[in-house]
Order: sequence, then structure tokens, then C-alpha cells
Amino acid sequence: QPDGETRRYLRLGCAMVEADVVASMARATYAQEQRWRVAGRGEVRVSRWPCRSTCRVPAALLRTCILAGVFHGRAQASLDCAADHEESCLEQPGCKWFQRNPDVDCPICDTWFVNHSALTGCRDWDIDAYCENTIGNHIARIGADMRAEEVQAATQSYEIVLGRMERSNPYRKRLVCSIWCDTTEREACRAQPRIAPEDELKGVNYGGRFIPERYLSLPGTDELFHEISRPSDINGHRVRDLSLCDIGAASDAGARVATFLDRNIQAEHFERMATSGFNTLRLPLGYWNLVEAPDDKHKGVPPLAAQRYEALESIMTVHHYRYWINLVFKYAERYGLRILLDFHAAPGGQNGNVFTGCDQGKDNVFFDTEQNRELSLKALRAMAHLCKAHGDTCYGIELLNEPAGSAGPFFMQEGDLRRSTLREWYKQAISTIREVLPREKPLVINEWPAWLPWWMEQEPLTFAEFGRVIFSSHLYYFGPYISDQQEARRVHKHDLSLLRHFFLGTSHDVLVTEYGLSGHGSGSPENDVFGYQSFANWFVNELNRYGIGSMVWNFDSAACAWGPVGASQVGRDVVDWRRIFNTTKSGDIEVGFALHM
Repeated sequence: QPDGETRRYLRLGCAMVEADVVASMARATYAQEQRWRVAGRGEVRVSRWPCRSTCRVPAALLRTCILAGVFHGRAQASLDCAADHEESCLEQPGCKWFQRNPDVDCPICDTWFVNHSALTGCRDWDIDAYCENTIGNHIARIGADMRAEEVQAATQSYEIVLGRMERSNPYRKRLVCSIWCDTTEREACRAQPRIAPEDELKGVNYGGRFIPERYLSLPGTDELFHEISRPSDINGHRVRDLSLCDIGAASDAGARVATFLDRNIQAEHFERMATSGFNTLRLPLGYWNLVEAPDDKHKGVPPLAAQRYEALESIMTVHHYRYWINLVFKYAERYGLRILLDFHAAPGGQNGNVFTGCDQGKDNVFFDTEQNRELSLKALRAMAHLCKAHGDTCYGIELLNEPAGSAGPFFMQEGDLRRSTLREWYKQAISTIREVLPREKPLVINEWPAWLPWWMEQEPLTFAEFGRVIFSSHLYYFGPYISDQQEARRVHKHDLSLLRHFFLGTSHDVLVTEYGLSGHGSGSPENDVFGYQSFANWFVNELNRYGIGSMVWNFDSAACAWGPVGASQVGRDVVDWRRIFNTTKSGDIEVGFALHM
């Protein structure tokens, strides 16, 4: 048995191993170790797991993870979850509260199960097994049609409440058993846990407006970048594409950006979001949209890079940008949508990409200086006042988009942001925002899936000290086109397992603020036969199994797979978002058919 410190570091490595292994060999036991065959050189080859190609992990690490008891998915001794009430149950580590919703009248439920006390109460049960096996398989065995609205509604009356591991936190993770039908495999249906429908964020990104990105090719992009040039490199770091900061060098930069914003912020966009079933949009903003930068803000930055940042900040004033930001809030409120304000671009760039407002070259990151961190806090304070001014239409604030270091703690590279430093800055940022916004307003920390095990090892950001803090992540596939539906899903299994591990193992909710349907074809109906409707149906439902929802990137794009909400179709599919989001509303359930027992 390892000591406490060794065990702490083991958990980081073991969580990475678990994400690959558990996804296809769930709840491994010691006996299951025999299913893995040694492939030589002290490694173990696992032939049935969801890596794109056959993956390998050190045998010593794999065995140590199992024997040390830090392999999350292994069989555990049953906990003594004895409690008569939800509150006392959830105070016990590892215990969950299972119940039939007392506010829903469900006569059909009484015909399914004679003894509901055996299905409810304080338990240590696996929530997937509870929904799929205990509830779902029983419903299927007695002949109920799992596609029938009445059956789906009744299934959602079975609920699971997870503890927050913090007494002062009033929020609970509430899930329901929900029937999901795969439109690929002959409408095959199964019961699975998902976030309670009333808590689900059905989101879309309204990106590319305040931070234009050429690949999206929104209306007016060609005119915006007409005759604009960029440097080839910054101190040896290759600049890959034109950025907003390059437009800032043009004499008519303000007029160009104003025309672009006028063309791309339209009331009908918000109407389409609402009628498609979305309830939340994420609005990416840059620091220059929020605060005027001081004169000495670019100390220590190479002269050419500093010159480009100054051009970015000079395009127009914060006062002028506020007109279009308020217009987004006006349209969102009109159509009943909430807005997550996203700090998409920080001073100095939190990574080297064009969506920071200025592509300064790969790994050329200047965020982590005292001046830029301080200016970021001022921008977030301004964002907090903006959020407060718009009341309930403002859902919350995402503190920083995609900090450099997507590969995780074991693969740090030049330019990656140190998470220990970043964590302290997040605490400062939250404290700054809480001077303006109440503890109940969600603040969101964005992190790559590979870093989530690291965050699980840190001291929690408690509700008592920081208010409601949610973690978000992004899931994408970048590689050769995958046209096979099952393979397209399989490449995300590793990241999904990390999200599940974090959701079940911490007090924080999880939200995926970007995911894409891209990477499977051109999106053209002439030559792209990939099943985008089926893929979106699977993806959205996977993301609300262990999280409070998701936000597709992006609302619109000339490349349909990057803008599947505004597009009339993607490939040969019309993506029916309302059908994907469809969940039975809470309330009395009327049964209009006879069950064959």
C-alpha cells in the first residue's frame, strides 16, 4: 500500500489510464487483469478499448493503479449507505439518493414495479447500471415500447441525487433516468442517466463576431480582410493566419469592423436558436471589448508583437463595442435565451491562436506577466458589471478560454501555462467578480479534459468561499475525415471518460462549452454522406449524461459542419436540434395505453 503522498500522485496517472480502460472494460476487478495480455518489454496491450489505434500503458503502472485501489472503475466494497433522508444520505461519502419524483403522478410506474422501496433510498449503486439495467431492462422485458412518450416520461420520474461534498453548497447534481434512442442502429433505445431536463443547458456559440476568424467565412469576411497583410513570424514563431490585430493597422479599421458587426448580429439568428430548442448562447469577447488598455501594458513583449496588440486595441473604443454587445443581449432577451459571457481573448494571449485576437505564432504566449494578469482582472470586473446590468439574461461568466497546454500535465510544452499559477489567478478572478455578482451566479473555469485529474487533486473551490464554480471543457476531433459513425464516436470516448470521472468525483458541475460536428466530411450535400443528425444526437446526449449540458461550435459558418445551427443542412442531413433536445416536461403523466405484463 502506498503512503498518502505517493497515492496522491498515483491518482493523476491512474485517472489517465482509467479513461482509456474503463470506457470499454467498465468496473475492472482484479480478475479482469487476466484479460490483458502481456505484449513484451514490460507493457500491457489492451485490445478492446476506445483508442484510435491500439494503445499501450506500462504494465507496472496499470498493476499499481489496480492494487493501490486508485483505479476508479474497479469493484469496491459496498458502502453502508444507511439514511432515511436525502440530506443525511448525501453527507456520507460515496452515497447517492435514489427516488421516484414525489411531484410527478405516475400510475404506470406502479404497474412496472411492485416494491419501489427496493429501488429507492440511500445507496452506493452505480448510476449507469441503475438506469440501464434496473429500470430500463425491466421496462423492455415487460414489453413496453421505449419510444413511446408515456414510457419515456415515466422513466424520468426515477431520479438520482449526488452529494456536493460540502454542507454549505445548496446545489445538488440531480439526474433522471432517461430513454435515449440511437437513430443509427434501427432506433435502438436504452435508459441512461442524464441531467434533469430543467437544469440542462442547450447551448450554441455565437462566435466569430467580436473576434473574427477567417475559416468561419461569415458574411463580410472577405471585405473585412481585404488587402490586409501579416508578418511571417514573431521572433522565429511562425504566424499562421491573418488576425483582427492585422486589420487594426488599416486606416479604416473601425469602419470595417462596424460594418462586419452590423451584418453578423441579426435578430433572426436568435429566433432560429430559440425555435431550434436552444436556451443558452455563449458570447466570446476579447479584453479590448471590455477595457481600455493602459500605456505600459506591453512591457517585456517583442516590439512587433506589442505593435500588433496596440493596433488591436485602437480599432474602436469600449463604448462603441458596447452598442453591439447590448444588441446581442436585447435579442437574446426577446427570444428567451440566456448568455454565457466568455473571456475568449486575454491580454497577451492565453495561447498562440488567432481567436486571441492576434496570432503571434505557435507557443508565443504573453498572458503570464504581471501586467497582463492584472489587466485581465480589470476586464473580468467590467464583464461582471455587464452581466449584472443584464440580470437573469446573463447566465454567468467563463473566466478564460482554452489556456495553453491541451495535452495535460505529463506533456507540457514551451508556451503552456502553468496550472499552479493559473489556479491562483482564477482565485483572484473569482474574488474580483464576486465583488459585483452574487455567489449564485455561475463562474466557469475552462480546462482541457487531460487536465481534469490534476484539478481533482487540488483543494476544492468551495461554495462558501467562491460561490458557484462550474468547470467546462472542449471536445474536438482534428485529423483525417472519419466517415464511419461508430469510429467517429469512439475517438471521443477517452475525453468523455475523463469528464465522467470529474463529474462523479468532485463537487463541481461540468459543462462542455465547445464541441464540433466537423472532421467527417466537407459538409456539402453533393459529396458528404456522413450521418450528422445521428452524430449530433449521440454527442448531445453523451454530454448531458455527466454534465449540465453543452454548446455547439458554432451557430453559423460557410463550412456547414462548423455552423450546423444556422445551416439549412449539413451534408445530406437536416440537423433537427429540437428532436435531439426533446425531453418530456415535468408534470403529471397520463397513460393512454395498456401494458402487457
